[in-house]
Amino acid sequence: MSEIVEMRLKKVIKENYKGSDVADNIRLDDTLAVFGLNSVEFVKLVVMIENEFGFEFDNEYLDFSKFTTMRNIVEYIESKI
Repeated sequence: MSEIVEMRLKKVIKENYKGSDVADNIRLDDTLAVFGLNSVEFVKLVVMIENEFGFEFDNEYLDFSKFTTMRNIVEYIESKI
C-alpha cells in the first residue's frame, strides 16, 4: 500500500476536520465514523479527495457504505491514480 497516498489522505482529513483530534491519530483500519463522518460529510470528503488526487469517483462508489475504513478509501484512490 502506498504510504504517499495514505499521507496525502490524512493531510486532507486533518486540514478539513481541524476540530477533531482523531484526525491526528487516524489509522488505516479506523472506521470513518471515528471522526464523525456521516453520509453528508462523506460527500464533502469525496470532493476534497477528488481535488487532491485529480480524479472523479465513479457514481457507484459515491455510497458511504462502500468505504467503512480508511484502508478502503486508500485502496480505491490507488486504483484510480
